[in-house]
Amino acid sequence: MRYLNFVKPSKKIKMKKWIESLLNYLGYVLIKKQTLFDSNLSNINLSGYDLANARGKMDGGLQKILTDNNKERWLDVGTGGNDADGFDKIDIIDFPEGRAPKNYRRLDIINCSEEELNSLGKYDLVRMQHVFEHFTPEDGLKVLKHCAFLLNPNGYILISCPDIDIVIKNYLNGNIRQLNGTWGLDRIGEDAPDSFYLSVFCHSVLSEPHLWCYNAEGIIFQLNKTKQFYDCEILALDNHKSSIPFTHNRPSQDVVVLAKRK
Repeated sequence: MRYLNFVKPSKKIKMKKWIESLLNYLGYVLIKKQTLFDSNLSNINLSGYDLANARGKMDGGLQKILTDNNKERWLDVGTGGNDADGFDKIDIIDFPEGRAPKNYRRLDIINCSEEELNSLGKYDLVRMQHVFEHFTPEDGLKVLKHCAFLLNPNGYILISCPDIDIVIKNYLNGNIRQLNGTWGLDRIGEDAPDSFYLSVFCHSVLSEPHLWCYNAEGIIFQLNKTKQFYDCEILALDNHKSSIPFTHNRPSQDVVVLAKRK
């Protein structure tokens, strides 16, 4: 990385493109782990996506902060079929025998008892990736309070949702179909008007309906309403704590908020 400071500008531009392409593909071929997060990164103008993607491939960002501080009890709430390493997982899915993710337990995070929560123990991180929007705002508050119960003091809660601000912006700019891709087409059909593409973002598919829409302000509002969390932080892709997929699993759509347990 430091070599870039000593090459001629024309060569620096070519080197920049070469490094960017390698980072996108491999993550850290040319850059030492300890220098990836140095200010020298600005010399090649990596995008937030490139930075978060590289950190994800190198177990960087929040993941590194937690492991470096021996805070390695993590819980993934509403995990679905995601079998992320290092996490305990809970959901309401009854998996066939032998098909559940590692360290999975069936638990209804809305209606669980204190005894069930106690049986899980305490965690340093509770993560919900594209889960919170599937609760009503009333149930969402119950979920946050249960997550607070599961967290150690100063433990982290991380919430990602489809960002309604991004969705509306893409709708108004005529780019909602590109943002959507093929998701939800079984419900609305490819020939549906843009308003249907907007609606499927807001309401999702019948098997997994969205029951509320969020931007960063809305998530923080809910966190503050519980009076259980502090130091709420919006994690943009270029934030030093951000990485793909540890904090951002759908980076083109995500709003991600990180907060600490009081």
